[in-house]
Amino acid sequence: MATKQPRTYFAGQLAGEKPLSQRTASRLCRLAAEILSFAPWEYLNEDHFVAVQRKKGAQPDFLSVLGAMGEHRAINVYPGLAGYAWYQEAAKAPEEERLALLLAECESLQLSYLDPLDISDLDMEVMRGCRYPPVKRSFQFRSVRHGYLPWYMTDDEGKRLAECLAAFAEFLQHTAFDNLARLWPEEASVMPMLHKHEGQWRAVLVNINLTKVHEKRIWLPEERVAALPARRDSGALVVGDYILPGCAGLENERPIVLHMFAAVDARSGFAYAPEVREPGEPLPGVAARVLATAIEQRGTMPETVMVRNARYAEPLEELARVAGFKLKLRKHQPMLDELFGELEKMARMRGKTGPEVIQ
Repeated sequence: MATKQPRTYFAGQLAGEKPLSQRTASRLCRLAAEILSFAPWEYLNEDHFVAVQRKKGAQPDFLSVLGAMGEHRAINVYPGLAGYAWYQEAAKAPEEERLALLLAECESLQLSYLDPLDISDLDMEVMRGCRYPPVKRSFQFRSVRHGYLPWYMTDDEGKRLAECLAAFAEFLQHTAFDNLARLWPEEASVMPMLHKHEGQWRAVLVNINLTKVHEKRIWLPEERVAALPARRDSGALVVGDYILPGCAGLENERPIVLHMFAAVDARSGFAYAPEVREPGEPLPGVAARVLATAIEQRGTMPETVMVRNARYAEPLEELARVAGFKLKLRKHQPMLDELFGELEKMARMRGKTGPEVIQ
C-alpha cells in the first residue's frame, strides 16, 4: 500500500530547494504563539539584541524585536557576526544610503505578526495546516537573502529560525525585565547570549565589539586592469547606484532587487549602459566592473572618478592607485540622478515591476 507523502509548504515557490515541512511549520507556529503571549515589544526595542548560539563553537545569530513604537510587530534574526555587522552599518548610515542597505544587503529570517487580511493564501494554509485558525494576529515566516526581497522560507531556514525562537521564548519565560540597563547597558555592545548547557538554554552577558577591517582589493582581474587604456585625459567619470521600484523574476520565483549601477561622463553627460547587480555580488565588485567598462568604452583613463558615498570610495582606493586615477567623494550627482530618474520612469511606464512583492 502506498504511503502518504509528508505535507510540505511553499513547494511551488521553492523550486530546487527543500520546502517547509509540516514538522518545522508546526514548531514555528507554536513558538510564534508563545512569543506573542509575552508581547516582548512592550518592553524591548529593536536594538535590544539577544544573541543565540545554536551550536557550541559556532557564531551566534542575533535576534531583534520590532514593534516598540507601535509599528509592525515582528522578530528578526540576523545570521552570524556578518548579520550583526550589517545591522550596525544600516543603523548608522545616512537616510539616503539606508534604503540600498535594507533592500540589497540585508540577510535575515523573519517572523511577522500581521492582520489575517494582510497575509497570503499560502500563509493561511500554513496556519490551518498547523491547526491555528484565523486570529487577531496571523503568523508569517520569511527569509531575506542578499539581493532578494523577502520570500517564503525553506525547511533549513525554518529550523534555524525555530531554534532561535525556542531560545528566545525560554529567555522571556525566565527573565525579569525590570533591569534592562543590566542586560543592555548604554554605550556598550553588551547583550545576553543564549546557549545550551546539558540540553537547557542558559544566558550569559557578552560584549560583541566588532572592528571593521578595510580590505585592499582591486575587485577586477589583474589582466583586465593591465589592459585598461594607458592614454589619460583631464576628464572625470561619475559612478553610482540606485534601487529601482519593483523587482525582477518569474511568477513564484524569488524576487530579485533591481539594483542598478551606472557611470556618466562628467564633461559630456554621456551615460554608459547601466548594469543590474547580481544577487549576492559584492557592491564594490559591481562598481569596479561598471567603471572599467566605461573607461574601456571611452578609450582613455580619466583623471578623476567621483562616487556618491564612502561605501564605494574606500573599497575602490586600491583600484584607483593601480589604474592611476584620483578618487573623490561627491554626494550630489545631478547627472546620475537624471539617468536613474529616466530609468525609473521607463520601468513604471512599461509596468516592469516583476512578480508580486511580498512584504
